[in-house]
Amino acid sequence: MVNDHAKLEGTIPLKHFSRLIQSLSNDEGNVQASLGFRKGRKHRIIVAGKAAADVSLECQTCLNNLDFPLEVELLLTIVGNEQALLELPQEEDGLLVEDKLVALVDLLEDELMLGLPMVARHADGECTDVYRLTEPPPVKDEDTYRPFAGLLNGEEK
Repeated sequence: MVNDHAKLEGTIPLKHFSRLIQSLSNDEGNVQASLGFRKGRKHRIIVAGKAAADVSLECQTCLNNLDFPLEVELLLTIVGNEQALLELPQEEDGLLVEDKLVALVDLLEDELMLGLPMVARHADGECTDVYRLTEPPPVKDEDTYRPFAGLLNGEEK
């Protein structure tokens, strides 16, 4: 595929992404992916592309479903050992692959997981069924009993 500068485009059901769906509300839907392969510096394999899916997350404010458009772009250099991974320039993302073949789901899954929000929340004002605590009434200074207040002023009670 690399020698032919192959491009792959297609759809993969979300249920095939076992680690990703652990963070989702359900496994319904598909991932649309487009990947291109070429050779880079030192004859290393470069994988460039993008993936997108509409996923359902649980809002951490109201605990209802949150539809989230997950979109990622990737540019990975595939290397065969840890030393080659360490030698990559800091601006390049590497993927350690010790076998001749790479599962496309595995290649895409890490990038999709990194594209998820740290905390899933609806935009302000869009949450429903939120139970908000009311603020306690303000305490007046004269209502508070302060047994040691006189010590600060040098007075005794």
